[in-house]
Amino acid sequence: MAIKSAEERPAATSSGFVYITIGLLGLVVAGALFATRPMGPTLAIVIGAFLLALWCLLGLYMLQPNQAALLLFFGSYRGSDRENDLR
Repeated sequence: MAIKSAEERPAATSSGFVYITIGLLGLVVAGALFATRPMGPTLAIVIGAFLLALWCLLGLYMLQPNQAALLLFFGSYRGSDRENDLR
């Protein structure tokens, strides 16, 4: 049985501060529209803003110096992140 060699690839990541801003703005928009008793198309916008905020905020992670994160997409290796800060 042959052993496959592992190769580390750098992951394409970006700063998490953009995503935290978008996520918090999405929550504010969803909350403000929900407070106005949404009907019809407004309800769709509330759900869309909430799902956008959820997607942005759940993907955040923080890396300290000398740490790495392994990124997977449905169990498939996508790369390793070694950048410090909120990602």
